[in-house]
Amino acid sequence: MLRFHNPGSSPAIEVGGRLVLDRCTLDLTFDGGYTHTPGTTVPLVTFSEREGQFLNFRKGQHFNCGPNRFLIEYLANSIQLVALENWPASSSRPNIIVVFVDDQGYADLRLHGDGNFPMPELESLAATGVRFTDAYVSAGVCHPSRCGLLTGMQQQRFGTDSNLPSSAPSHEGMAAAVRTIPRRLQGLGYRTYGIGKWHLGDTVEFHPNCRGFDRWYGMWSGGRSYWTVAEEGTIFQDQMTPDFAGEDGTYITDRIGNKAVDFIDTHVTSSTDPFYMYVSFTAVHAPVDIDSPPAGQPTDPRYARLSSEFGLDASDYLNSPRRYGQPQATVDKNRHDLAAMTLALDENIGKIVDRLAATPGLLENTLLVYLNDNGGAGFAQGFGGNYSYNDPLKGIKGGNMQDGSIRVPCVVSWPNGFAGNRVLSAPVTSLDVSATLVNAAGDAPAAARNGLDGLDLMPLLANDTPLPGDRVLTWRAGGVTAGGSAIRMGDWKLWINDPGSTPALYNLATDIGERSNLSGANPELTSKLLNRYLSWEASILPPLY
Repeated sequence: MLRFHNPGSSPAIEVGGRLVLDRCTLDLTFDGGYTHTPGTTVPLVTFSEREGQFLNFRKGQHFNCGPNRFLIEYLANSIQLVALENWPASSSRPNIIVVFVDDQGYADLRLHGDGNFPMPELESLAATGVRFTDAYVSAGVCHPSRCGLLTGMQQQRFGTDSNLPSSAPSHEGMAAAVRTIPRRLQGLGYRTYGIGKWHLGDTVEFHPNCRGFDRWYGMWSGGRSYWTVAEEGTIFQDQMTPDFAGEDGTYITDRIGNKAVDFIDTHVTSSTDPFYMYVSFTAVHAPVDIDSPPAGQPTDPRYARLSSEFGLDASDYLNSPRRYGQPQATVDKNRHDLAAMTLALDENIGKIVDRLAATPGLLENTLLVYLNDNGGAGFAQGFGGNYSYNDPLKGIKGGNMQDGSIRVPCVVSWPNGFAGNRVLSAPVTSLDVSATLVNAAGDAPAAARNGLDGLDLMPLLANDTPLPGDRVLTWRAGGVTAGGSAIRMGDWKLWINDPGSTPALYNLATDIGERSNLSGANPELTSKLLNRYLSWEASILPPLY
């Protein structure tokens, strides 16, 4: 990576010979000493020969780092930038917080009917906002789902179908050339903050600070103990520096919630710009170790709160109906532990909401989204089993593309933006959420919105404007043979297990569990959906890893 601070404030780098860019990326940082003057030419590097271009910014591309926009030019013996006019600021743009949780079962919250999993803070948000019953993410496992959310693009467009390779560093990740949502929002005048789980690449070109986040506190990897760790990749970083002192035995869900509050504190005392915050909890991903604090620490207080406030103790989780091949006692105990983990997650959502409420007008002008990265993992060791349930949906986390892998809890709240205490059944995806964030105030220029695959949901949220009846949602895992595929239009879903099988057609309005295959009774609809799916698949890339 080449990083320039206040570009133009120092002479260009003179290579003198051959410049080989290979996997190199470009990053620019700024402070109060930088003045952005459109039309100014900024030389970066001179050389006698060059091989390749920067991974993230290609010849003739317009891009932004922070709020400042540039054109990059690759010349015969130099690389230079031309400063462009920045996008105008807007006082009507809301603050944005995305709470992205991990492996929560569709059934495992009181909002969806299970009183053994209370989440009173989330329930309060739903009362002031909108709950979607048919919300989806763009993949059934973590890494591609996060790629979809953070780029606003169907991740197969840049070759991502599956999780990252298990080797570390893998040198794979969220494609460096793709604009992220925080990068787009920086160009719209937002300060951007990220906290928690990354799992989008573990080498420097994929680091959050190089992908649009002004401030980052979190880890590279996809999972870790909720207590103290020492492994590289799981220790939290403050920007790019490992925070060894932070591994002090504090439950990690609390650490993430506390840092979110700290970032809000810092922002409101130092900036009048709107902010975007991506709060990526590891909860409730495995391991289910809330019952195993470090030696000398007391039992986690969430067990006592389950009992005292909600009247729930271990006996309420006995005889859990799904055992996943495990002993009944093991499942029952872990379901109780999972409820404590879920309550810890909810408490930290409450911390964030309370901090917003402490500053007059801040909560009212914050668009807050709660979303899960994929379906509950059940007890599938390969996907970090956490004993979660997805009832009444069929399937679990993974590449099967049954609704249990991709349909997730979702709540959206913005008191100043739209009326609350509503439940909507329109099928929406995380890609729609991303498009909505970029244009939340309705004034983002077209160049900030170009390339997004989702629909702006604000007309639906604010005015109940129906979504197009013929729109389709599409999924694929592992290419054409390694996983499931699906397409949904309205209430109808076509599930395609592999190229040699007969697709199955379900009406999700009457058959939420995908049990009654209606393809034989509806051959024309089956053919129409299959052709639309195949047309979409022809437009995307095969998986690169």
